[in-house]
Amino acid sequence: MIYAPQSEQITQIYIGYFNRAPDPEGLNYWVGRLQSGVSPVAIADSFARQTEAISAYSYLANPAGAAAEAFLNSVYTNLFNRAPDAAGLAYWKGELSAGKPLGRTIIDFISCAQGADKSLVDHNVALAESYVGGLTGVNGGGFSLGAPRRAAADAGATVNATVQTADALHRPSMGNGFSITFLDSSGTLAPY
Repeated sequence: MIYAPQSEQITQIYIGYFNRAPDPEGLNYWVGRLQSGVSPVAIADSFARQTEAISAYSYLANPAGAAAEAFLNSVYTNLFNRAPDAAGLAYWKGELSAGKPLGRTIIDFISCAQGADKSLVDHNVALAESYVGGLTGVNGGGFSLGAPRRAAADAGATVNATVQTADALHRPSMGNGFSITFLDSSGTLAPY
């Protein structure tokens, strides 16, 4: 059984690193690890060693040779849909340079979020969990990386957008592809 707070923690980490909802098997695996006593920080550290993360961020493949700035900007954008301010970027670069573990950094980004940033993280977690929950009734899974990544990237930070998007995710066409139409925060239809 998946407990909501544990599922939320894992989903936050997926969004932070990958800008997408977790796949159902991955979510179950990592929630199981939390339930067995592995800390969220250790799990977030483990994500930094995953092929998907290393492929996405040159900093993870070679922290000494690559700039931390691109990694930090990407994670900030994944979580908050914005770049960090100059002072924040300098602070986090300093933390990484001083040896702060990547997992701790991701967890700190999430746990320190306030105001609109926290609302957006909470919104995207609810959307991602709705997506994953909608897959449980689909024979054969129906999961693909593109669909949850687009869902997280295109979601607006409003309750109505969450409800509309969650409704669309629960009614996917699972023929030869995955097609969803979103009404983004500017009112533009975005077909996928």
